[in-house]
Amino acid sequence: MDFRAFEAVPGNHVLLLPNAPAYTLAAASNDYILTSRLSRNDLVGKGFFELFAANENDGNVTESQQMQASFDFVLQHRAPHEIQVQQYNTAIGNNALQHKYWQVKNVPVLDGDGHVAYIIHSATDITSQVQAEQKAAASTGIQNAYQFFMRAPVIIGFLRGDDYVIELANEGLLEVWGRTNDVVGQPLLKAIPELEAQGFISLLDNVRNTGEPFYAYEFPITLVRNGKEEVIYFDFV
Repeated sequence: MDFRAFEAVPGNHVLLLPNAPAYTLAAASNDYILTSRLSRNDLVGKGFFELFAANENDGNVTESQQMQASFDFVLQHRAPHEIQVQQYNTAIGNNALQHKYWQVKNVPVLDGDGHVAYIIHSATDITSQVQAEQKAAASTGIQNAYQFFMRAPVIIGFLRGDDYVIELANEGLLEVWGRTNDVVGQPLLKAIPELEAQGFISLLDNVRNTGEPFYAYEFPITLVRNGKEEVIYFDFV
């Protein structure tokens, strides 16, 4: 059969035989050839899952199962089936994999008796859209976590690195320290130098080195607030 008209159709399409479970490729569009980086001879005549075998190490196992179920649905119900988002990784050389997301549609081609003669498998690359949505969701999650942190009804601070740089300090902590938000980004001892003589750094070092939490009850800490020293007692972890 002459498939040149099918091959010229824009987009990533393959024409599959309904010979489950192989689903052999009968034809492939020119765009599909470019996308897959395989020759027409490499594709045509091969089973779909023979060409795109699932590998437990590349994350494609579940996607292959979804595709198999979609083909089976089309064959059984003689109706189109869509997979809105499917991740399928593609090789890009040097054994590296590129994470790609696709919107997949499988459509039956019926013969005169109403039987499935072929399945048209179409894939649209939606990687940019999915990545943009993931980035937006992550940003929203980070912003929500930050707002929760800053509004928490308890005193909280985040310290990072060898110098215990203050990454975040909510209003309650700044008020207790008697400092402004300017201390964020400074090492703890530069921002609150009076802590150095009180063994606070060795306490943090022990937590950091052992991974064991430290709990204190009515723990006295001397802080310079409003230009004078004050001893304040804390319960903290």
